[in-house]
Amino acid sequence: MDEMKAVIFDLGGVLVGFKQESFVRETLSYVPRPVNLDWTNPKVIEAHRQFELGKLSKRQFYNRTLPFMGKISFREFCRVWGAGIFVWRPAVAEFVKKLKRKGYKIGIISNCDAFSYPLIMGRYKLHRFVDSSAPSFKVHARKPSRAIFDAAVKGLKEKPENCVYVDDLQKYVKIARKFGLQALHYKNPTQLKKGLSKLGVNAN
Repeated sequence: MDEMKAVIFDLGGVLVGFKQESFVRETLSYVPRPVNLDWTNPKVIEAHRQFELGKLSKRQFYNRTLPFMGKISFREFCRVWGAGIFVWRPAVAEFVKKLKRKGYKIGIISNCDAFSYPLIMGRYKLHRFVDSSAPSFKVHARKPSRAIFDAAVKGLKEKPENCVYVDDLQKYVKIARKFGLQALHYKNPTQLKKGLSKLGVNAN
């Protein structure tokens, strides 16, 4: 097995969790009424896919989803988007910091939009221990496209075979392996440590 020099993490689902079902409730702290965005509507899904690809600006995404939310200003929309959806995972973060201190390069791959990405990176100060990131809206490619994996590896200045990719979705783990990376299916912090250790990545 090749020497592992970098670990690339999925952002939402590994470094942070989701509680999307609380979106309506959480927005009440920002605006005097709930924002009832229907995540199952095909038009909303497609608009968000285009937004994650960087093909829509924030204003364009707002205009596309406004008919499915009710009355809300663009300013309010900017404030509530992502509010209360993300849950920090301190145990995972501390382990990642240990990996960084041991000399491993840390990367991020994420299907993420121009609202959520800076919010997460800023709120949890991920830039302090992340060497390079490949959010979909910046590289104009989403998982499972090879382009987003190539961008992450290139940003770390490593070869695919020297990188481990960690994702909570098995389908993306399989794709990463297909593209030449080692890969691990994330389940919980304890399993993450054991799984990476088997691949030659140790924080101790």
